[in-house]
Amino acid sequence: MSHQQLLRWATIGFGTTLAGIITAFNLGLAHTISCYVHNDFPFSDKLAHFFLAGVFSLLVNLTLRASRVRVGSVHLLLGSLILLPLAALEEFSQIVMAHRIFSLQDLAANCIGIIAFGWIASARMKILSTRQTCDFRQCGVGLWDHGTK
Repeated sequence: MSHQQLLRWATIGFGTTLAGIITAFNLGLAHTISCYVHNDFPFSDKLAHFFLAGVFSLLVNLTLRASRVRVGSVHLLLGSLILLPLAALEEFSQIVMAHRIFSLQDLAANCIGIIAFGWIASARMKILSTRQTCDFRQCGVGLWDHGTK
C-alpha cells in the first residue's frame, strides 16, 4: 500500500469516526461523556472542536495534496474550503436538535482548527515538494552543512 493510499484510508477512517461522534451527540448518546469532560477539564469542549476539526483538515488537505482553488485574487486550500461550510452547517443544525446546543465559540474553534491545520498541511506539502526538486548539496541547504556550499 502506497503512502497516498494509506493517507486516503486514514482520512476516510477519521471522517467516519468523526461522523459517528457527531451522530452519537445528535442522538443524545454521548451526554454522560460530555458532562464528565466539561466538568473536569476547562475549555475541553473548545479544544476538542479545535483538534478534531483540525486533524480532519490536515488529513483532507494532505490527501488532496494541498490543492488550491482561486477565489478572486486569493488561492485557498480546497480541503479547507470543503470543510468550513460543512462545519458551519453542522453547528447551525444544532439549533433544531433537542440534544444539542448551538455555539458560536464551537464554530469558531472548528474554523480556527480547520484553517490552522490546513496551513500545516500546506507547509508540509511545500517541504516535500522542495525536497523533490532540490538536491540539498547543490542548493547549499541541509541539516549537516549549515548552509555552506
